[in-house]
Amino acid sequence: MDPVPSTPQPAVGEVPATVSLERELKSQSLLLQVVLVVLVVVLTTTSMALFHQIRWLLAQATQLNVTTQELSRFVGDYETNVAPQMTRLFTDLRRFAESNADFGRVFSKYRIAGETPGATNPAVAPKVR
Repeated sequence: MDPVPSTPQPAVGEVPATVSLERELKSQSLLLQVVLVVLVVVLTTTSMALFHQIRWLLAQATQLNVTTQELSRFVGDYETNVAPQMTRLFTDLRRFAESNADFGRVFSKYRIAGETPGATNPAVAPKVR
């Protein structure tokens, strides 16, 4: 008896199992490479889209900041220049309405009430206890 077992030889018409396995392995490897390339393309495209979205949002935030500063300047101008003049006008109209009965009826008809300074800007409004 021979101590070394012999490997069975494939028949003449049969393809060895390792050749079929190698072919399947190469096919799977190619498929994996294609999937990885597609994944890289999708991730790159998504990253570029997010980058452009962030740039667009930063531009909008900058514009909003400029608009906020302009609005703050307009409100400050109103509080320092227009509101005191309007308050003074309403006070003068009230005094005139007290001294003139005809104008007093018209003034009371429209219920004109002067605004207190800081009424448009809550940050400047006086605190009530």
